[in-house]
Amino acid sequence: MLKRKLPPLKVLGKKFNGDRRQEIKGKRQKAKGKRQKVKGSFVLPTPYTPHPTPHTLHPTPHTLHPTPYTPHPNTQSPRPDCYIIRKTGEILKKSRKFSPSITFSHKKTALEVTVNGRQS
Repeated sequence: MLKRKLPPLKVLGKKFNGDRRQEIKGKRQKAKGKRQKVKGSFVLPTPYTPHPTPHTLHPTPHTLHPTPYTPHPNTQSPRPDCYIIRKTGEILKKSRKFSPSITFSHKKTALEVTVNGRQS
């Protein structure tokens, strides 16, 4: 049977010269050699969660205001036993006989405090 000569094939932009068997053999020999270990740590795949769940969030230390994840109110520190008026420096202690009614202005600044009708 006669062998027909086929037109040259292009492999990755190069002309096919018939040396393909040798190239494959060379690649196989290289592959048979010792495999190199990949340096670095291997991380196991974890399921992707687009939004972190509340129990995985760590509360930031600077948040002292109550959040939905704060403990029971009984575990918080008790209210202070005395009130200090900043302008006069007067200290009003809470007692059974005298309990000051402290109201703040609309700006809620500590400088404008009304105690029992007196503005300080």
